[in-house]
Amino acid sequence: MPDVRVMLIDAFQEYELYKNQVKTYVSSKEELSDIGSQLVYEVKRRLEKGISSEWLIFIPNMKGLVSESDINDTQLRFLFENGPRVGMRFIIGGEYSYIGTGIDVIPRYIKTNAQWFIFGMRLMDQNFLDKPYNNREVRPEPDEVYLHSRKQVIKLKITRNY
Repeated sequence: MPDVRVMLIDAFQEYELYKNQVKTYVSSKEELSDIGSQLVYEVKRRLEKGISSEWLIFIPNMKGLVSESDINDTQLRFLFENGPRVGMRFIIGGEYSYIGTGIDVIPRYIKTNAQWFIFGMRLMDQNFLDKPYNNREVRPEPDEVYLHSRKQVIKLKITRNY
């Protein structure tokens, strides 16, 4: 098992490399509460003014965002359909129990419309993307994931070599 202190130091050193590129970091409930409206406003503003600049938005916990913010399914649909036209890209994370098996409108929309998925589980254990039947499929190692594009599956090793 890796030393947690080393991982934290590595993460901090990585942060130091890209911290000047981070435009906004939402860390409090107050900031999070109206994030849906802010993102929709930004997409509308960019559409009206013809602005298209790259903006990568990380949402590490979609369930938390939905429960703590004002974002609703209409706003999410608007963001996913119009955001890429103005350079806004979304990387969404969350537990499989929410995104993979959730029956609410938002997880269903994500399952149906997302272009790429990363799984840290056997492909045969997920139930919303096509998968080859393989009863001998082994669980991926902790440093392996599957990248799924709805057409192709690639197994990736995500460990960093020093």
